[in-house]
Amino acid sequence: MTYESTHGTTDTDGHGTKVAGIIYSNHSDYRGMAYGLDRVLVGDCLNFNVYDHADWMVGARGDDPEAINLSCGYGRANGSDYASIDKSIDDSANDYQLYRGTMFRHEKATVTWHRHSTYNGTNTPTNILDLSDLDLYAYAGDDGSLIDSSTSHIDNVEQIAASADGDTVIKVAAYGSFDSALASQEYALATEENFQKVNPPSLSLSASNVTVNTSLFDPVPVGPWVTVNNTGGAPAHSITATATISGDWTLLNTSNPMASIDSGDSFPTAFTAMTRCTSTGESQTVTVTVTSESYGETFTATTSYTITCG
Repeated sequence: MTYESTHGTTDTDGHGTKVAGIIYSNHSDYRGMAYGLDRVLVGDCLNFNVYDHADWMVGARGDDPEAINLSCGYGRANGSDYASIDKSIDDSANDYQLYRGTMFRHEKATVTWHRHSTYNGTNTPTNILDLSDLDLYAYAGDDGSLIDSSTSHIDNVEQIAASADGDTVIKVAAYGSFDSALASQEYALATEENFQKVNPPSLSLSASNVTVNTSLFDPVPVGPWVTVNNTGGAPAHSITATATISGDWTLLNTSNPMASIDSGDSFPTAFTAMTRCTSTGESQTVTVTVTSESYGETFTATTSYTITCG
C-alpha cells in the first residue's frame, strides 16, 4: 500500500491505529475491510459533517472508491447524549424524544444508531435484522416552526443544520416499527452545544366555579378566566382553547387561539356565557379543552367548571 502524508504517522490518541486495523488488517482470520487495496485516502470527520465527508470520498476525489469507512465521533459526549427509543412505538405518544438547547447558524446535529446482525464468528453474518428507521428534526423554540429535518429510510445516520442562531428543540423519532427481534433501538445524538433531554409539553388547566349574582331570568354575560399551564420541558405552540356549555345556555365565544407557552409558564384565557337563570341554585357546566400542535405531535388537556345562579 502506498502511504502519503505531510503530518507524520504518530498516533497520540489510539483511535487512528484502531481504524487502520479495521481498514487494512492483514491478519489471516480478521482481514481488514479494504485489505489488498493499493491506496487508502484518509480525511477528518469533524464538526459532524458526515454527508460532506461521504460526498468527498465518493465523488469529489474522482477515484471511484471500492470501499468506504466512516469513523465519526464526538469527544465530549457523555451519558446525557445517549437515549433509547422503544421498539413497539408506532406513531404514538411515546415514539420520540425531545432535546432543548441553542444552535448557531450552520451548526449541525447528528443522530446515528446500530445496524443489527447475529455474530457469525470469522464468517460474514447471515442473519441481518431489518434496519430501524429513526428521523431527526429541529424546531425553533420561540414559535415551533420547522428549521430542518432528515428523514432518510435507507441508512442509519441522520443530520440537520441550523439556518440561524436561536433556541432550538431537536426531535429524534421512530418511523414505523422495529425488527421483531429488537427489544429497543439505542441511538447516539451529537450536538455542537449543550443540549439537554427534556419532556414534551404537558398542559393542565385550572378554573374556578362562578356564582351569578344577578336577577333571575336576566341574561347576562359571565365567564371566569381559565389558566393554561405548561409543566413540560419544551414550549407549547399553536394552542387553541375550545369550550362547550350544558343546557340551553350559550357561549359568546367557543374558540380562543393563544400564544405559545414556555416550559413552566402559564397563560389565561376566558369564555363568556349568556346565563338564563330560571331559579336560584340552577347551574350549568362549561367544559374547556386546550390543544397544542407542537413538534409534529398533539397535546391536550380538559377541565370543567360550574356557573350557578345565585
